[in-house]
Amino acid sequence: MSDYVPFLTSKSGFPINAETWKSMFDFCLKQNSDCKKQITDLYESSQENVISKKPLPVFRVDKIETAENFLNKVQNYLNSLEYNYTGMQFFQVNRGASIIRLGELVKTIMLASLPIKCLEATILAIFLTQGQEYLKRFTMSFVSEFNGNVFRHVVLGIYSSSGSFGALGLSRRENLMYKPLNFPSLSLLINNYTEAYHGHYHKLLRVKIGLPISHRPYMLEKIPWKGVVIPFNKGYTKKDINNILDQYSRFIHSKQQKNNKILPIEK
Repeated sequence: MSDYVPFLTSKSGFPINAETWKSMFDFCLKQNSDCKKQITDLYESSQENVISKKPLPVFRVDKIETAENFLNKVQNYLNSLEYNYTGMQFFQVNRGASIIRLGELVKTIMLASLPIKCLEATILAIFLTQGQEYLKRFTMSFVSEFNGNVFRHVVLGIYSSSGSFGALGLSRRENLMYKPLNFPSLSLLINNYTEAYHGHYHKLLRVKIGLPISHRPYMLEKIPWKGVVIPFNKGYTKKDINNILDQYSRFIHSKQQKNNKILPIEK
């Protein structure tokens, strides 16, 4: 594989310092050399000219509403922050941090209201759905390959008490993010993403589906990112993959989770 770098991550905190701004614009120029004049003009503009004038997005929930309406509001809020195309991820996300610690990051994301990438959107979606116990949440992480480069993507899978699956998230591609509760099985949901990847000429290498995320986490509890791993490049047939997904689907909506563990399936 090549040494492809998909984006940079800001480590300066807020307000963003001059060095980070320069790194972002330099990276943007490298990735978009055909737009050199527009990028240079923007970088050299005064701060007053580049500050957004639009109001901060607000997330409100009605006490009584359907799961479909609620999830649509969550996704609309994620969309209002917009996907981050700048080449600089503004927030450092520690995937190994406790859920409670990540809650502090979510407050910063909502206060800053800057564009976000898929990982930040997934963390934000977890907290916006917290307490809605009729929804079971689990992460779905994808690894794909295109032109020798490896790409990683993550969304938040949703299982409703009505028996339907869907997902929340953000992506550069509209068909790799939000999925309404229209899928009667997990295998149909994953197959929908698989077809989308193929449509973008990506070779899907593997999908990792996490364990259900607690609505009432204890102090040091972390997001359980790994429940089952499905390698698409190890010779499994579509029937084999669907069988694995259907088995895991039954685990997700089961009320009993023995030791809260399931062995990952890998070859």
